[in-house]
Amino acid sequence: MAKKLRLVVIESPFAGNTKEETQRNITYGRRCLNDCLHNHGDNPYASHLFFTQEGVLNDKIPEERYLGMEAGFQWGGLCRSNHCLPGLRNFRRDGKRNKKGGREGKKG
Repeated sequence: MAKKLRLVVIESPFAGNTKEETQRNITYGRRCLNDCLHNHGDNPYASHLFFTQEGVLNDKIPEERYLGMEAGFQWGGLCRSNHCLPGLRNFRRDGKRNKKGGREGKKG
């Protein structure tokens, strides 16, 4: 039987000022998901990466953006912790940990 993974929310940058910056943020978020799965025994959830895929929700339409955010917040209430990476303090864009490292935002 597989080890039960800890449910966590990944909060990382998404929208950028350019298409290239947004794509870098998406790549970075995917690397964070990979790191959680392979290196930390986490089951990560990143609504900003899942719901913004083509054919799901459009982040540029306010009602759809709000719907995705609310769905993410509700799912996040089930998680054991949030890994907040807004300033890219824990990981570099290449997916490796920086010297400060650390996981943030543990719940209860």
